Amino acid sequence: MSTAAKQGTDPKSPVNAAKGNLQGQTTLAAKIDRWQHMNTNVQAQLQEFPQLKDFQAKFQQIIADANALRSEMMVIEASALDATVRRNALIRAGDDLFSRLGHGLKSALGSKSALLAKYGLKRGKPGPKAKPGQPTPPPDSTPPPVAAQESPAAPSSAEK
Repeated sequence: MSTAAKQGTDPKSPVNAAKGNLQGQTTLAAKIDRWQHMNTNVQAQLQEFPQLKDFQAKFQQIIADANALRSEMMVIEASALDATVRRNALIRAGDDLFSRLGHGLKSALGSKSALLAKYGLKRGKPGPKAKPGQPTPPPDSTPPPVAAQESPAAPSSAEK
C-alpha cells in the first residue's frame, strides 16, 4: 500500500472531495475548469483531429454559456444574501415593536384582559394554583407596608 493511500490522499481525487450524499458531484466552477483545460488542449491539436472540429466548436459555446450562467448565479446569490440581511433586520425591528406594543396594551388593559385577544395577544396566566389545604390570599390584598430606611450618613465636613 502506498503512502498516499495510507493517508487517504489519492493523486487522482479532487482536493476538496464531496462527502456524504454529495459524493461524486462537483461544482460548476470545477467542471468549467476541467472543460476549459480539455478545450485548450483539443484546440491545439485540431489539425491532427479534424473530425473533432464541430464538437470542439459546440463545446466552446457550452463553456461560454456555462461561464455566463455562473456569473449570473453569483449575482443572484449576492442579491439573495442582501435580501436575507434586510429580512433579518425587518424581523428584529418588527419583533421589537410587537413586543413594545404588546406590553403597552397589557399595561393599559391589564395583563388578564379578554380584550388582548383582539390584538393577537395572549392573556396572562391566572397565577400559581393553591395547594390543597392551604388558604388562598384574597385577590385584592395590598402588600405589607415597607419601613422607610435611613440613607447612609453623608460624611460631615469635619471628616473630609
